[in-house]
Amino acid sequence: MSSVTLAPAEISEPANGQIKSPQVAECAIKTGGDLPATESVKRPHSPEDLTKMEGSGESVNEAAELNPDVIGANGDGVKKPRRDDRDGFHKVLEKENPRLEKYIKALGIVPEEEWETLREVLKEPLPTSFRVTGFRRDCEAVKTVINEHFLAQLQEEERKLCQEIPWYPDHLAFQINIHRRHMRKHDEFKPLRDYLISETAGGNISRQETVSMIPPVLLDVKPGHKVLDMCAAPGSKTAQIVDMLQGDISIPIPEEEAGAATSQAIDVPAVGPVLPDGLVVANDMELKRCNLLTHQIKRLQSPCVVVTNHDASQMPNICIGEADTAIQFDRVLCDVPCSGDGTIRKNLDLWRTWHPNNALALHPVQYRILRRGLEMLAVGGRLVYSTCSMNPVENEAILCRMLNETKATVELVDCSHRLPDLKRVPGLKKWSVMAGDGVLYEDAEKVPGNLKMRLRPEFFAPPNVEMLHLDRAMRVMPHFQNTGAFFIAVLHKKATLPWQKYAPLIPTRPPKAQQLNENEPLVPFAAEDPAAWASIKGFFKIQDDFPADQLFIRKTKDKSRHIYMVSKVVKEMLHSNLDRMRIVNAGVRILTRTGVMESTCAYRLAQEGLQIWMEHLHVAKITMKKDEIAAMLKKDFIQFAALSAETTKQVDEAPVGSIIVSYQKPEGDGLMFDLAAWKAASSVRCYVAKEERAHFTRLMNMDE
Repeated sequence: MSSVTLAPAEISEPANGQIKSPQVAECAIKTGGDLPATESVKRPHSPEDLTKMEGSGESVNEAAELNPDVIGANGDGVKKPRRDDRDGFHKVLEKENPRLEKYIKALGIVPEEEWETLREVLKEPLPTSFRVTGFRRDCEAVKTVINEHFLAQLQEEERKLCQEIPWYPDHLAFQINIHRRHMRKHDEFKPLRDYLISETAGGNISRQETVSMIPPVLLDVKPGHKVLDMCAAPGSKTAQIVDMLQGDISIPIPEEEAGAATSQAIDVPAVGPVLPDGLVVANDMELKRCNLLTHQIKRLQSPCVVVTNHDASQMPNICIGEADTAIQFDRVLCDVPCSGDGTIRKNLDLWRTWHPNNALALHPVQYRILRRGLEMLAVGGRLVYSTCSMNPVENEAILCRMLNETKATVELVDCSHRLPDLKRVPGLKKWSVMAGDGVLYEDAEKVPGNLKMRLRPEFFAPPNVEMLHLDRAMRVMPHFQNTGAFFIAVLHKKATLPWQKYAPLIPTRPPKAQQLNENEPLVPFAAEDPAAWASIKGFFKIQDDFPADQLFIRKTKDKSRHIYMVSKVVKEMLHSNLDRMRIVNAGVRILTRTGVMESTCAYRLAQEGLQIWMEHLHVAKITMKKDEIAAMLKKDFIQFAALSAETTKQVDEAPVGSIIVSYQKPEGDGLMFDLAAWKAASSVRCYVAKEERAHFTRLMNMDE
């Protein structure tokens, strides 16, 4: 979820008294509903995006053009101090905003005796936090490396700063209570920092703020579910959802709380999924952010993900089958754009730009996204609404409005007994709303006439607030466990929404031709190139019952270089929606065309999708010794002459072309992995990215 910084001067009141919304994140505000028609304005990059730019080597000047206030460059070309400079952007910026402090105090979220603690924590840099991602056996191996190889080597004082997040399932998340800038300054943290950078690039670790991990955990995703992430970029929460969908994280949940979903959840063994089913639609309004999202998703090696590019508040119905039946999702995540005051520890510009009008302008957008999310949710399904804002106008007020309109067809789920180690406070039942001049109003009746169109009745607690059970929502404050602030509410759809009874879901009008995905269209591979599929099927000895219709390619003038595999439900979605949805990416790459003439098959295995369909392959599989694997990972290849007699015998029996190289640790601790490789005339070459080679080397407890 992205915070949106709106300068006060941008919020104007036209003659008719209605608020004109400024730039809004996930949705361009259009005619209808609460606000008049305005132009769609491009959202500035969020701090998470900017962090990725810095990590990817994108130039500071380019990043400054994208968001000059956050990165530190002004329109005159004079460079401001960057937040990562040694003197510290945190020290340069004056962290004072009396109006913001006045408002937080007035909410009564924090007792008076805790106020100074909160105030000091807000001025401190955010700690470093991350999750271990991937299949079960890989996650456990990475967690072991972190605990036993890196954290164990730290001195006792530094070791106390690094801890597993106690409430996260399977203890696969960590928080290091120092900022990444301080990690760079201390040599004792250098091995751990280098490891995190390398593993993040390889997709085995996801850098993510601690509190943003909460919504996907409470979403309770099960294997086989259909899940919609309405405002997905940059993709950290989507990555969590994919992990859960593939059955790699066990999240105990009380039976009475789970709710019956329309799609049957499939029990998938945790030790190596085979053609996992299910669907994750990861959507974002901005195409550039969709590309960022695609980059994040590709590392997850899942055939279940589709990246789409739509306005979340007007998300088109996604249809399946010849009857054009609209999908009803088992789980929906509405991590909506917000004013972002909960991110003030990393988005430092908020100290200067925070204004109460920001929340007032975003309320209608958040409401429409939540409404559309509930429409696309199946009866019996679960929706999580979340923001990184402390402001009740963006949180409790949205829930009150929606719960009253849905008339008992939707209810808040009590999660007070979930995640007992997570410190939080329940949702508010009474709050004040601050006007642009800093004056607080306790209820709508006390708002003066000239402000009634700005401070609307729906911004305040309704008369029936006690009946809505807002205490079932939760708010995490920064000083509770040294994090950012976050608001989370879990909603259960008990019956069809009142307005849906009279207006059933029908396919929406398809986008104009120029609005469709700018990339080459996805087409079924086997139907497009049956000769190539026959060659692949013969070389890899694939059985006739393999679902070849789940393989897709990008249709280009030349033959497509990559072949992607998708889950069964993703295949059905692609067949029915290519002409009416902007689909940016789908599936996982499993094969790549080589052009090597020595082999009878022009395609080789891709490492990304190897685990997904390996059990369907009967290609040559060679087990190598530890020193042979290490040598191959170091140089990309190993000559036949360097192989042992046992390994040489296996290689001689394999044909020239794509093969699988396997490793199992001799100590018997269960560590094993497989590599996509190629047998040439005199060597075996592995096709594994540099970051992944380092990852596998570390798993064998060997230095590069």
